[in-house]
Amino acid sequence: QTATVGITGPATATAGTTIQLPILGSSPGNAVAFQLTPVLPGSAGTPTITAGNATAAAGKSVTCTSICVAFGMNQTVIANGEWLHMSVPIPAGVSGNITFSLSGVVVVDKNGSVIPVNVNPPLSVSVSSLSKCDVNGDGQTNKTDADIVTATVNGTTSTPYDLNGDGKTTVGDVQIVVNASLGLGCAAI
Repeated sequence: QTATVGITGPATATAGTTIQLPILGSSPGNAVAFQLTPVLPGSAGTPTITAGNATAAAGKSVTCTSICVAFGMNQTVIANGEWLHMSVPIPAGVSGNITFSLSGVVVVDKNGSVIPVNVNPPLSVSVSSLSKCDVNGDGQTNKTDADIVTATVNGTTSTPYDLNGDGKTTVGDVQIVVNASLGLGCAAI
């Protein structure tokens, strides 16, 4: 009987954003604790790692320094599903393929006996440069960017931000930035 653990997440990301990477686990119904080391690319920011739904539901706590340890003062089996959750910032200026993997994975049963583990292959994420909607280039698309484009519509600045390709800066361009700030993607042409 073998457990399986691996990182899943998006195949693509934009620099200046944070990606969500669930660490999924499955076992033959007897995993009560585990440890693992997330291996992150040097270009990634410092991750926030929390207990996944399955780990939390089993009453386990998670402590991560370089190694993440999940255990509880119980013998409750951790269900198949999200064992850990990583939020990883991808700094502005990062581009190309970056890889996330796991090492040192140990899963144990209620007696402390090691359960054999298959670790899924690394996750490769293709990172593209900053969004055109990040008009101030700070790595985030937010209200500040919408205010900058609005200032152009109002004529208080002369920098063109024609994001929809109609030849001028209008409220349509402001809305494209607002949509991007809401996580709906930057539809700039």
